[in-house]
Amino acid sequence: MGLRPHTRAIEGIIDVSHLPFVHSKTIGRGNQTLVNGPYTTLDSDRIRVWISNQPDEGLPAVKPTELPAPDIPPSLHFNFPNVWQIRLGEKLRIVNISAPVDDEHVVIYSRTYQNITRIKLLGRALTSVSNLFNRYTLKEDYVISRSQRPKKSDLNIGEHFIPADRPIALYLQHRRNLIRAGSSR
Repeated sequence: MGLRPHTRAIEGIIDVSHLPFVHSKTIGRGNQTLVNGPYTTLDSDRIRVWISNQPDEGLPAVKPTELPAPDIPPSLHFNFPNVWQIRLGEKLRIVNISAPVDDEHVVIYSRTYQNITRIKLLGRALTSVSNLFNRYTLKEDYVISRSQRPKKSDLNIGEHFIPADRPIALYLQHRRNLIRAGSSR
């Protein structure tokens, strides 16, 4: 459990521009600080994100609206209200569920699924190591998200979005629309 609201936990997974900075020792290695896009779609209650980070060589990033539709599966799927899947390849996925406890606490359940090996013992060892790694990277996010102000994110709190924040903006906009639709019933 971490001291962060549900919305900040969700942002932490769909914010592709934070990878090289917050996770420089883990999943953000490689100095891929230039964020192209990302190409992002919102269909029904699912956000899909195609990550295209690369090393900064002095050229401008490609804006989300300038990217062609990818012909590969997305790197991230976020299903409202709280489930996301990270696709690490054809045979490796991480599924996270963000469960709010109260206004300032969330529990994130993380599970790795693999189809790399059919040897049960080796497969269990691989997923166990991956789950430990997932816990470590979530702690890297926790350090940042607990210091964010205001604690709860929204579209109208004065944050300034850049093109790389498109997944976050789509999430917050769709979340607001779902809340409004629910309260009008």
